[in-house]
Amino acid sequence: MLTTWLSDNNTTEWTVGLKFVQFQKNSSYHSGIKRTPFAALLGSDAKVGLTTSRLPAEIISRLQTEEDLLNTISPAPTTEPDTELQQQNQHQLKMSLKPDKKKFRPRGSVLQQAEKMVKRSKVVL
Repeated sequence: MLTTWLSDNNTTEWTVGLKFVQFQKNSSYHSGIKRTPFAALLGSDAKVGLTTSRLPAEIISRLQTEEDLLNTISPAPTTEPDTELQQQNQHQLKMSLKPDKKKFRPRGSVLQQAEKMVKRSKVVL
C-alpha cells in the first residue's frame, strides 16, 4: 500500500505516506471482528474533515480561517480578558469533547472467528 501511495503522489517521502496508509488500514472493514479496527477500538467509525468532528455546528459556522480554528481550540494567552465569543466557543468545545463511554466489545465476533479457525485446522490436520 505504501509503495502505491508513493507512486500515486510522485514522492519518496514514505514517512508522510505512513499516516495515510495507516488510516486506510484502520478504517477498512475486517470480516473477523465485523467492523473496522478503528471502530472496534474507539467505538465509532473514523471521520474525516471538520464537519465530521465533534465541534458544535455553531462554532464551525463561525470559522473563516485556520487561525480562527486554532484560536477557538487553544486561544493564545493575552493580557486582555477573553471576549464573550471566545468564552462561548471554549464552553461549547469542552461540552462536545466529553469522552464517549460506549465502547465496542468484540468478544462474540472474535469467538466466532476462533471457532471457524479451529474447524478449519481440524479439517486440514
